Amino acid sequence: MKKRFFSVVSFMLLVTFSASALEWGGLVKNNTDVKTLDFEEYGISQDEELYIWGKVPFGKQSPFSLVGELVYKGIFDFDNNGLSTMENIIDVDIFKIAGNIEVGQASSINMSLGRFYVSDSTRKLFSQLIDGGQMTFSFPWIGLSFFGGFTGFINSHVTPMMEADGIVLKPNSILYSVNIPYLVGQTKIEFPYFMGNTLSLEALGFFDTRDFEISRYFGELSISGPLNNSVFYKFDTIVGFNNSLEFSNYTNLTYFSYPFSFMMINFGVEYASGKIGPLNPFYPVTSQVACSANSHPALSGVLIPNAAITISTGSFYTSIGGKFLFSWPDNTFTPSGGELSLMSQFNILSDIKVNISVDGYYDITGGGETNYSASLGTAISL
Repeated sequence: MKKRFFSVVSFMLLVTFSASALEWGGLVKNNTDVKTLDFEEYGISQDEELYIWGKVPFGKQSPFSLVGELVYKGIFDFDNNGLSTMENIIDVDIFKIAGNIEVGQASSINMSLGRFYVSDSTRKLFSQLIDGGQMTFSFPWIGLSFFGGFTGFINSHVTPMMEADGIVLKPNSILYSVNIPYLVGQTKIEFPYFMGNTLSLEALGFFDTRDFEISRYFGELSISGPLNNSVFYKFDTIVGFNNSLEFSNYTNLTYFSYPFSFMMINFGVEYASGKIGPLNPFYPVTSQVACSANSHPALSGVLIPNAAITISTGSFYTSIGGKFLFSWPDNTFTPSGGELSLMSQFNILSDIKVNISVDGYYDITGGGETNYSASLGTAISL
């Protein structure tokens, strides 16, 4: 079945990216994940993924190209109760006309039109595919970015999104299921040399075409820079509101230290508002970025101190991290639990990578949410 699918995908790409194709490639991924709830219940998930991409320039002198990527995902889940599910996903996750125009020394204009990936500055609100257009103006002293588009045709199997009330939209059909129909607009301005720091201001609007009265709006401020030669910081804050002027907030502060060329140490704290005073729960738009700990699926009503050590060499990468979760859904503030995680990546060859990860969350409230997981994955470039 996999060989047949690979042949079909290859034929489609050869037709689409014909003799004029100058670049193409692919990636095969395999991942096995084992999870247990306090060693009483367990589940096993097996994922198989195939990505094939191609890039066709419009001419030797043209700065524009047609870029596309096809993806197949096969997911099999099994648990100790004998329940099993199998899901097959086929999607065109990238299909765009893109180009970069040089307008002077160290200045450029980048344009994309079609289906492509976008993200806000914090990557904690909106980080996903969109159908639309984007323009980015890069100059030595200032950067400007604009994008607009529609999310209703994005496959919710591939890109789950979150409703304004924090509920994740569930796919309602196999293979391809439409998503929350937001009209999205974004404007961003960045100052790369703001008093020795990088400062960005961003505004985003999400207009729900099912009912414009529940549309969502966000303003972001991000600033980062050095404290000395080896210590840096990054501060992000998001203020969200809706048509009823119900406000929410997300804030993150992280410090980065580089004691050695191969080591990074980071520590910080992040906060996502709950129903506290004038604030309401903060809910991201992209569900995949809404995760604060293994047992806490939504980034809302929490305060999370965290720290991690990362070691990276030419063929080896590993990260050990920990975080402690305080629940703050309303005027009550209680400790909930702690999480430890280990992730390592080995570059066996230039085209083969092996990933190993282990996570554990210990629930100190007695709520029965203690859980552990381990995964083993490979990625092979074609």
